[in-house]
This record gives sequence, structure tokens and C-alpha cells, in this order.
Amino acid sequence: MENGSATGRNTDTLPAAKGFYIPAITESQVVGVLAVIPHKEQCEFSVSQVNQLEAFASLMASAFQRAKHSGEMGQTHVVTRSVKT
Repeated sequence: MENGSATGRNTDTLPAAKGFYIPAITESQVVGVLAVIPHKEQCEFSVSQVNQLEAFASLMASAFQRAKHSGEMGQTHVVTRSVKT
């Protein structure tokens, strides 16, 4: 995540990983990571799906930044949800 790029499955960085990890980046730092772990071993993400995931990670970073600036981010809770593809 230090280089600000996605890592994990089907990438040049940790390609054998089970998950696909996308950094949530603000102007100055990584504030979180969106981890996507598919149910199917052979699942590959299309370019369109990767673009959507990157857009979601960007929105997530913006929301964290807004919450931090407004003083509402006392404690962050992680919510996981299983979505079948």
C-alpha cells in the first residue's frame, strides 16, 4: 500500500494473495484499505470492476476525511458483508 496502488490477486504485487486490496487515499495519506476476497478461486476482476472498486475506495477515503474534519470519527467500525458474484 505504500506505493498507493492496488495489490493482491491478479496484480504484480502479491499476485498469489486470495484478496484484492485497494488503498483508500486522501490528498496526503492512505486512510484505509478496501479488501475484496472473492468466493470463487478462479475469479478475475474485469477492468470495469476494478475501476468501480477504485472509485468506491476513493469515496470511502473522502468519507473518512470528512468525518475526521468534522470530529465524528472517534472510533471506526469495520463492517463486512458477503456478496456472491
